[in-house]
Amino acid sequence: MEEDHHHHHHHHHRSSGGFHRSHGMSDVVFECVIPYIEDGRDRQSVSLVCRRWCELDSQTRRHVTIALCYAATPERLHRRFPYLESLKLKGKPRAAMYNLIPEDWGGFVRPWVEEFARSFRCLKVVHFRRMIVTDEDLRLLAGARGHALQVIKLDKCSGFSTDGLLHISRSCRNLKTLFLEESQVTEKDGEWLHELALNNTMLETLNFYMTDLSKVSFKDLELIATRCKSLVSVKIGDCEILDLVGFFRAAVSLQEFGGGCFNDQARGYGDVTYPPKLCRLGLNYMSTYELPIVFPFASRLKKLDLLYCLLDTEDHCLLLGRCPNLEVLETRNVIGDRGMEVLANSCKKIKRLRIERGADEQEMEYEEGVVSQRGLTALAQGCLELEYIAAYVSDITNAALECMGSHLKNLHDFRLVLLDREEVISDLPLDNGVRSLLSGCHKLRRFALYLRPGGLTDVGLTYIGQYSQNIRWMLLGYVGESDKGLLGFSKGCPSLTKLEVRGCCFSEQALASAVLQLRSLRYLWVQGYRGSTNGCDFLAMARPFWNIEIIPSRKVNAGGDKEEEHPAHVLAYYSLAGPRTDFPNSVIPLGNYHKNV
Repeated sequence: MEEDHHHHHHHHHRSSGGFHRSHGMSDVVFECVIPYIEDGRDRQSVSLVCRRWCELDSQTRRHVTIALCYAATPERLHRRFPYLESLKLKGKPRAAMYNLIPEDWGGFVRPWVEEFARSFRCLKVVHFRRMIVTDEDLRLLAGARGHALQVIKLDKCSGFSTDGLLHISRSCRNLKTLFLEESQVTEKDGEWLHELALNNTMLETLNFYMTDLSKVSFKDLELIATRCKSLVSVKIGDCEILDLVGFFRAAVSLQEFGGGCFNDQARGYGDVTYPPKLCRLGLNYMSTYELPIVFPFASRLKKLDLLYCLLDTEDHCLLLGRCPNLEVLETRNVIGDRGMEVLANSCKKIKRLRIERGADEQEMEYEEGVVSQRGLTALAQGCLELEYIAAYVSDITNAALECMGSHLKNLHDFRLVLLDREEVISDLPLDNGVRSLLSGCHKLRRFALYLRPGGLTDVGLTYIGQYSQNIRWMLLGYVGESDKGLLGFSKGCPSLTKLEVRGCCFSEQALASAVLQLRSLRYLWVQGYRGSTNGCDFLAMARPFWNIEIIPSRKVNAGGDKEEEHPAHVLAYYSLAGPRTDFPNSVIPLGNYHKNV
């Protein structure tokens, strides 16, 4: 129905005769083609060609991602794309996940939800990430758009309670996805899940993984599984696996399950049978004793999340050796180099690998629990389909990086953090290894390198600039020795739109010059720099539409009686909304040079 509505729109805008040629392509042809152009960057290029193409883009754009909620206003978005069906909106900078951004920084969903209630008649999908969402926002959203919404994602959000969820589960009766992963939800009761079970038969994905929601009844989960025939993915909190036997029996289409826990050793887990199509699994609190439950169907597993399981290096080796079809693995460095070698030999189809750091006491317990150049070299030689790797390593060499550069030709996302411990690193600086990695992996789009002082010289930082042709997002930590490195870096990186920097020695002046050099840059976040007295050296990067915010240094409670000093941050980004008024203590007075839009 809506499709027809859009097509009518095209026809009465069409220029006379319908064959007005712009750049050798008739509008008629183009109108047929444009709905199939889905990539946002391609759309943007198309919309710049001429006013007519811009108009066509405006009428046919279905999805928009706004990387920072203060970069635009809800009203502008609606004027530009009145028929949006899907919107992803991001709030606080990524650093908020590491408690680096003060609570009062902002990222409120309210103005957006108010606009949804007034306009955006076609909206079916909303995805809020790292934003502040209140129960009132959820009431408003459910009341105005509840009948139409198919996907609601509250992703790493905070500010709401189970009362807000109740509005959603009562009003949104066509939900296919309800996603709350890693959100901070205040739990009053489990009524929201009960209402969801009563009101919804369309549910395909239910996710409240990594939230504190524990007052949910396994009976309600069972009811959802019984009523929602298309249920394919469920990720929950700590619910005893033995209580889920009925849920597993009812969830015949289930392909993904995460959460649950294994606490009832007395009764044993011999009778637990997972659904027949299950191939993506998260094993919370599973220990060596329960591991055999997984063996019978390990060969069909495509994804394993072992981040919160209680397995040691040996268990990792046992399990991974039985998973020839694994494509995605998330685990901690307890996998060890030995586990990495098993992965390299057994899991040839692996595409995504994430290795987080274990808690310190966990690392003491498992001596083998370190990943180093040995594991990464084995991986590079064995797993040629790898597209994404994020790893916390205890040691790394130039040779290992070089090996990755020569073997991993499909890599598009590389993130490496060198753990800052006592151990001596065998091979710093990593200048040549980083150069080999970047020049070998031509498909790289995202790149994070978090080292320690001495890890990369100014020459190495300049190499990153030279060899990062297509990289759009970058996080750099403790790299370079002086402003010279940053200025060398900023002569390259032609595609870089988002840059995050931490713990480096650069001056405000050099950062401002770098911003002016990096021609695609739209967003900069830096914590730890050589500050001027009042941030005035940042004024060198001032220009229309460019917001600059300073978050002053502050003392933060680091647990116990300890306080940590957090250095100042600067956040700078393009914005069509003008300077912010809701976080005045950090915004440089912009009046004299910011043309208010």
